[in-house]
Amino acid sequence: AEADSAFEVDVADAIREAGYDVDLQVGCSGYHIDLAVKHPKNNDYVLAIECDGRTYHSSKNARDRDRLRQEVLERLGWSFYRIWSTDWFINNQNEKQSLIARIEKAIKEYDVKAKEIEEKNRILAEERAKEQFANIKVNERNNLSDESEEKGRFTDNLSAEELKYIEDFNAELKKSNYEFIFSNREYIYAYLLKSDRDSGKRGKWFWIIKRGNTLIFKIKNDPDDSHASKEFRIGKPGGAIKLAQYVIDICDNKGKLQTIPSGHKSVTLDDDDDEDDENFEARQKNENFYFRIARAIQGRRIYCKNFEESKIINEVLEFVMNEISHDAVSKKVFKNREDFNQNKYQRHFTYSLFNVSFSLGNVSTAKAEEIYYYFIASKILEAIKPYEKIFNKQIVSDYIKAMNSFQRIIRLKTETYSSAEGLTSSFSLVPDTVLDDVREKYTGFIL
Repeated sequence: AEADSAFEVDVADAIREAGYDVDLQVGCSGYHIDLAVKHPKNNDYVLAIECDGRTYHSSKNARDRDRLRQEVLERLGWSFYRIWSTDWFINNQNEKQSLIARIEKAIKEYDVKAKEIEEKNRILAEERAKEQFANIKVNERNNLSDESEEKGRFTDNLSAEELKYIEDFNAELKKSNYEFIFSNREYIYAYLLKSDRDSGKRGKWFWIIKRGNTLIFKIKNDPDDSHASKEFRIGKPGGAIKLAQYVIDICDNKGKLQTIPSGHKSVTLDDDDDEDDENFEARQKNENFYFRIARAIQGRRIYCKNFEESKIINEVLEFVMNEISHDAVSKKVFKNREDFNQNKYQRHFTYSLFNVSFSLGNVSTAKAEEIYYYFIASKILEAIKPYEKIFNKQIVSDYIKAMNSFQRIIRLKTETYSSAEGLTSSFSLVPDTVLDDVREKYTGFIL
């Protein structure tokens, strides 16, 4: 971007001469910072610099506008430094020294803050992991923590012979020196070494699916590989013991994935039947995430996979309760918010959260997914709100229309922000990057 004045160019040259990288006119939609200095080890901006001339002193509107803008950006983590043109040209050497000193200070502040955040996240993750492990009920050697969420879903559709095969296979695994986690999900029966899960190691894991009338066993040796390392048909009487020994040998690093256990046949799949394991795992992860949101709204206990997921689900729960409590109180189902908090699970009532209708005791995974997109839309509207103060203009004219529009845009992934309804023409003043950051934060969490 081009500088607005020779003053800005002179300041930028001084920064580059000192060995630092700087960008000019950072921003969009007519909303820019004069200069932004980058961290020497990455592309993060560490200091915003405003270059103000003599006219700045005489313009109250300019001062008020910039003050509000600076307050908003400082809340978003920016550090500001202001240079006056008169000082720069009269005391150039002293101003250069002060500027470079402020840049060095900003870099140190950034490094300290980055370390603090990293350490805080590490401690929170450890505390959350300890809490989760303490709450998981261990049934001797058969840990059913994941199965407690979706108990019996895969095995519901198996024949008696297939159930017997899996029971025998599990029984043989429990005789080994290894402790396995058995996860009975909707489309898959998965296994993982408990020691790998507890240590955070991404080790070997294996699973059973059903394709047509055939049980298929898959095992993945490389966690970064999107496909199974080996797969073959299972389910024949007497084969469970051989399969268990095969798995145990793999865990002992004695077996080779190039071979399959005796009595089993490799699977040759047509392209139409070969479901990409990466996509399968992504779909399963999303379904489990929405499943936990549904249970949280129902007031049931959940086990989150990590601290970040727990934080997001709590945000979603707060959003839902705030929205539906207003609806319930206005319809006189509850006297006030306190009455709602105390009795919401005792009184049957169908809530309407924009276009989603549900009762607290019966929230499906599909409805939880819709609710999550509305939650992201609410976060986008929160990001827009400060710009109404900055520019002293109304941007959101119809909250409900805007929520429905942004929910649709996020869900479809094909429409642009400009197609949103319930907004005034001043919406063009909001940088797309601000909305993209919010969208990426919450849609990036779901695969």
